[in-house]
This record gives sequence, structure tokens and C-alpha cells, in this order.
Amino acid sequence: MSLVLVAAMWCAQLEAPDLLGLVQPIDAEQHIEIGVRFEDLDGNVVFDFHGDRRLALASNNKLLTTAAALLALPADFRWHTRSYLHAGVLRVVGGGDPSLRSIGTRDVAAEYLTSLATELKSAGVYQIDRLELDASYFDAEWRHPLWPANQLQGIYCAPLSGLSLNGGCTEVHYLNGTLSTTPPLGEAVTWVGREKIYDSLSAWLGNNDFQIHARPPKNGRAASVAFASKDPLLVFGTWLRAGLVEQGIAVAEIAVLDAATVLAQPVVEISLLHDWPSVWNLTDVVVACNKASDNFLAETLLKTLGRELLAEGSFEAGRNAVHLAFAQHDFPLLQFEQADGSGMARHPDQLVNTSTPADLCLLLREMLARSEGVVLFDSLPIAGVDGKLNSRFRDAVFQPQRVHAKTGFILGASSLSGYLLAPEEQILVFSIVVNFDRGRNANTNNRRFKQMQEQLLERLLQSEL
Repeated sequence: MSLVLVAAMWCAQLEAPDLLGLVQPIDAEQHIEIGVRFEDLDGNVVFDFHGDRRLALASNNKLLTTAAALLALPADFRWHTRSYLHAGVLRVVGGGDPSLRSIGTRDVAAEYLTSLATELKSAGVYQIDRLELDASYFDAEWRHPLWPANQLQGIYCAPLSGLSLNGGCTEVHYLNGTLSTTPPLGEAVTWVGREKIYDSLSAWLGNNDFQIHARPPKNGRAASVAFASKDPLLVFGTWLRAGLVEQGIAVAEIAVLDAATVLAQPVVEISLLHDWPSVWNLTDVVVACNKASDNFLAETLLKTLGRELLAEGSFEAGRNAVHLAFAQHDFPLLQFEQADGSGMARHPDQLVNTSTPADLCLLLREMLARSEGVVLFDSLPIAGVDGKLNSRFRDAVFQPQRVHAKTGFILGASSLSGYLLAPEEQILVFSIVVNFDRGRNANTNNRRFKQMQEQLLERLLQSEL
């Protein structure tokens, strides 16, 4: 049975009121706008409700970022951290490696540090006069200015640097009565108020990354809590210095180089001591980004695009590079505007990170027709199985694994876009985006919008099963 025929059958069976009744009453409320689009892979519209409405996407913005990255960069692209040694100076040049963290049972950051220390010892180096940090692969704007200023310690607002650890976050652990951190910062940490006890482990930063307020849990059980760093470069340098000292290599001083110094004092290639490729390649990062809706990884991809395509690792260059990637790969014209790579940015007086459900459907259709689209499809959370959809769409009608989609939510926007696997191996693309003003309409909780999403998909599937 052709997709065109399937679409025609669905349109005949689903008269507008069947689905309109799920979205129209909510859209009619003040300060709520909804856009919905369902299409088959030939672009035939199965259902549309304001599908051309321009709306803020929340984390559905990551679909644009990750798709562009897959088109513009090789699937095996890796970030590199390179170290150069000359006359007692060790310069560590970051390339934006997002994998310097714990991945499964591996402590990749510790592996990197041990590898670097081994190379230094092999070269007979046990004293570093000056440790220089060059993070100029990305610019120094670690966070987008339109991220919510009152949430900057949230892990979803982690700062991005050319040299970052643990996804730009510090994690506090409580075990057997002892507090510790990842990355391990040792004696640099000043613990504040740890004699106080709360119902559960609580921790947050004080004036800097090394003044940590912590409250152990009342029950004494092992626990962990994470927050975003303030200065990722200072954290990286402190961690690296402490780690090298622990392995018997003294470090006299640390210097963070600005972009002007890097240009004026370039490294000498013959002094290359150590080249560490990221454990994750591009495919790994796209999958991790979309499955977990990881903002840090989305911004890594955006700025990497800017650096690799336009020689500038900034938000602006990244945005331009996303448009360039689509243009270079003969994509039909997509209408979208990005502020950042993740969708976290917002503005009280205007829409930010916008597109239409129709254009998201176009993106999903076009990607699935290309070899790069296989990775994008595989990166999307599977309803009832993993990622941000692991506990949703569990009813029998959604089995087996019929919903593969990217979630999205910030205050003001809720979204879900992806692929719906219909019977007889047919595939539909869909996008459901809601924008709202909670300050003017209190009846705007995301649970309500999630319920609407599930009802729409359920009714479509039930019509064919």
C-alpha cells in the first residue's frame, strides 16, 4: 500500500473534528497558541492545525542543530585536546572535547590526565614552570545572554568552554560520612555548612567554584547532586594541576590565555607532546544530545559548526553555520531562527528559537531520505524505552516502539516532534508545538500539554489499527 493511499485513507477516516476537538479548545484559551502537523514521507498532509504558525520550539531546536551537524561534519569527527611542551611551559590547547566526563563505567577525564602524565614522564618532565590553558577553539561567551539569569546553577545552563570537564558541571557526592566532588578538586574546595543536615543531600556554589555549600542527608545514605560551574576554565586548570601533582609532576603556576595572546604566541608544532582524541565521535554526541536533551552537548555542536565551517566558535557563527549546512546540502528552504543550539534561550517580549511545525516536518522528512538521517532517527528517544520518553506512551496502542520523538519544554513552550511508525511499516512525521504565557494563564502546566500530545498520536494510531 502506497504512502499516498495511506494518507488519503487516514484523512478520510479522521474528519477534522476528530482531532480538532483535542487542540481547538485549548488553543482558544487566552495566551495559548498551538501548531500541529502530521505528514507522510511524500509530504502529503494527514492533519494540520496552524502548522505554519511560527512558534518557539524549546528543545525541539536541537533537531535543527543536530541535523545540521550530521550534514556538515563526518560521522567519525572527533574533538582533540593537544598539549605542547617547550622550555618548561606546557600549553594545553582545548578543542571542545565534550567526553571528558564519566561515561558508563569509564572515567574518561581521569584516563586523559593519566595519559598526559605518562607522556610527560616519558619525556623526563617532572616539573612544569607554567601551565597554559588555551580554550580559544570556542569564544569566551560561555553561556548565551538569553539564558535565564536566575537558573545559571542548573545543569541545563552549564557553561561551555574549549576546555571543559563533566559537561560544565560539578557533582557533589556523599559517601560514608564524607563529601567529595567530580571532577576531584581536592584541597581547593572550601566546604560551607556541612555540619548541618537536611532531609536529602543539598549542595550549591558560593562565591566561586571552590566554595561549596553542602548539607548531608539525614538518613546518611550515599547520594549525589550536580550544579553548573561558574568558571569552567578555572575548574579545568585546578583539576589538571592537582592531578599532575598527585602523579608526581609539580606545577608552579597556571595561566589562562586570551585569544589575543594565543594569536601573538602560537604554539610550535614540533613541540607537540600529547594528542588526545575525544572518546565520543560526532554520532555519539548527537545520540547523547537528543536522547537526554543535553543542552551542553547541543551548544558544543553549534559552536563546533561555527568553528569548523566559519573559523569562529561562537553562538553567532554557529547559527550561521547551521543555515550554511542546510544550504550546502540542497535542503528545501527551511524557515527558522536560532539564538542558541539547545533551545534554552528565551526573551520576555519576543519569540526566540522559532520555526513552524510544517518546517520541522519538512526537516524530518528530508533527513530520513538521506544517509545522515539514520543517525538522527536513532538519536531520538523511543517512547516507553529510553531518553526523555522512557516513561511515556506506554499503552498498547503505541507498541511496538511506534513513537520516536524529540521532547521540548521551557517556561513558555512545550513541543514534541518526530516519527510515528504506523501499521504496515508506514512512517509519518509530526510536530506538536505549544506556546503559552503562564503569567497570564495559570492553566498552562506541561502535564496538560503532554496529555494532548499523547491523545493526538493515540487517536491517529487507533484509526488504523
